[in-house]
Amino acid sequence: MSAIIIVSAAGCEQRNDSPQNDSPQNAESGITISSDGAWMHDGLEIRRCSEIYGYDKLTQAGQMAFDLMYGEYYPEAENNTFLLPTLISADEFYRARALYQAATLRYKHLPWGYMIYTGPAKKTDTIHIDRNVSYDPEITVKQYNETKGKAVEIASAMPPGFTDKEKCLYIAEHLVQNVRYNKERLRFETDIGEITVSAQTGQRTTTYAALIEGEANCVGYSAAFAALAYEAGINCIIVSGKVGENGHAWNMVQIDGDWYHIDATWMDNNGKLDETYFMVDDQQISKTHEPVSYAGCPFVPLPASGPSFYSSQSAS
Repeated sequence: MSAIIIVSAAGCEQRNDSPQNDSPQNAESGITISSDGAWMHDGLEIRRCSEIYGYDKLTQAGQMAFDLMYGEYYPEAENNTFLLPTLISADEFYRARALYQAATLRYKHLPWGYMIYTGPAKKTDTIHIDRNVSYDPEITVKQYNETKGKAVEIASAMPPGFTDKEKCLYIAEHLVQNVRYNKERLRFETDIGEITVSAQTGQRTTTYAALIEGEANCVGYSAAFAALAYEAGINCIIVSGKVGENGHAWNMVQIDGDWYHIDATWMDNNGKLDETYFMVDDQQISKTHEPVSYAGCPFVPLPASGPSFYSSQSAS
């Protein structure tokens, strides 16, 4: 019996409708596995997202759920549902969703989301999911499409033949030259009866704020860096942490198998590029920064980084 996941409408990426009939079958779940590791389901070839940091921490059922969520294979599914080919527990699903949210934080307010409702049983054959859209869906979809288009445009403008290190520097330089740091959140007032309430919105914390509006705080910088790195083919994560008593966010990138810290916010020295916090290791970043988590994902530790890129280059 298949588990049911309900998902709201979304853009579709990485879909392949060509079935492969000569592929072996996985005995545990009954799914068909292709020679390149993809799996066949519902007439689709589903790409395994094994390049995502933390993917190996998921169970097989969790990986399947992640693959389908991250790939967005069912953007217009009937009744906003799609099926998993295996049973999944609530714990497995919530871990997969936590990783999905961390991996897609580059587009902080996605125009769709995933939610499940289960009974007390640890395993269930049917998982009910409700929409989880925080903002006006029409505005969010428009902003998402505009932001993603801008990210593709910027990444496509990179000179050909750049190394991954050069791509990262290009991205950081673009943000320094085109984004103004703004730690203030937008404020608005609304009348509730006779009381006027002043509230804050987190609009400076998004890739949209950085790439489209040209103003962002550290979360917006790091989200925009991650979005551009993704479009450039670089494995990149967002780090949640602290500087002193203040919350802060920056990035880590994986280059030639090693991880390095990049703080694009601190590289912006009043519009001038400062490479002090470009591709540094744990020892260097810990002098000023305190890494806390991988974008709030509770079960995936941050990757270790070191020695520094510059030290390894000078030694070789």
